[in-house]
Amino acid sequence: MSQRASALLCALLAALVALLIWLPARWVTPFVKDASRGGVSLVGVNGTIWSGSGWIEIAPAAGVGQAPLVLPERLSWDVDAAPLLTARVQGRVRFGDRPWSPLAANVNGFTLAPGATAMDARELVAAGAPLNSMQPGGWLDVRWDELRGARDGRAMTVNGQIQALWTGATTRLSGAEPLGDYALEVRLTGQGPAQSAQLQLNTRNGRLQINGQGQFTAGARPQFRLVSTASESERERLAAVLNLLGRRQNNEYVLSLGS
Repeated sequence: MSQRASALLCALLAALVALLIWLPARWVTPFVKDASRGGVSLVGVNGTIWSGSGWIEIAPAAGVGQAPLVLPERLSWDVDAAPLLTARVQGRVRFGDRPWSPLAANVNGFTLAPGATAMDARELVAAGAPLNSMQPGGWLDVRWDELRGARDGRAMTVNGQIQALWTGATTRLSGAEPLGDYALEVRLTGQGPAQSAQLQLNTRNGRLQINGQGQFTAGARPQFRLVSTASESERERLAAVLNLLGRRQNNEYVLSLGS
């Protein structure tokens, strides 16, 4: 190889390396949308695919007519390029200024270490009924244990637990006084295309008592039962909320899906 050809090849390799190093973060966005089947988007991205940040945007429920839910804490990531030589990804992610959560991935799946984020409960209207009618308020803290994703063909299933704590919960149907504090635990299980989510909802404290449990499995009919109650002195004041949450059965208001 001539000296000129060698110099040209070195220049091309250097340009390719520079391109990879400075590849803009927006190149990540179509992969996020495709992996979530259009449910999650990464918008307002800055930086590179190796070190960047963006806003997580969650599509509203079908027919809700609300704007997408944008998480208020910006997602940041750092990726180590070296493991890519062996078809692996190693890096870390975080929301806002929270501690970093290590992330490892390959063509077969991923592992995400525990982490957290938070949001204004008003954003929950994007989830659809009955929250869009209730116009919720308060604060929502979300935490997850280690999450593991596994790919089977084009399908991706996730295993792990997510906890959400809704504090100072309010609705436009009940006035400014908080209803209480509520905890939701979601246990994700699945193998192949059969993704399943088991839900457990409990009241920490408050004048409105709500408790529910159920299971949602891909391709199957959802199963969920929600029971809401209030003391006799509060029942009339909370009538609008209770009637929205289910049918009255004695002193309980019951909502059942799949039964």
